[in-house]
Amino acid sequence: MSVNAACPCANSFLYSRLNLHIYCPLKKLVGTRKAEEIKSTMKIRELLEFLFRRKGYPEMRSETRRFLQDLFSEDVRQLMRLTGHDLCHWK
Repeated sequence: MSVNAACPCANSFLYSRLNLHIYCPLKKLVGTRKAEEIKSTMKIRELLEFLFRRKGYPEMRSETRRFLQDLFSEDVRQLMRLTGHDLCHWK
């Protein structure tokens, strides 16, 4: 699960607490199906995802990209030979 970059630990902690202290008791009180219905109607899932999850991935550092390209370059070459596909965009 990806969490908001501002403060991942706090957001993850808050998300789990909201789930534990609000959603779980609601499921016990009204049942799972009704709790999901309530969440859907109130758009709670979308709100929680907006608050606690990032869309997509952060930009990869150039050093990391170079490291991974070097690490997998021989594997990519072998895969190109085996499949006959042009995988230069992976290099």
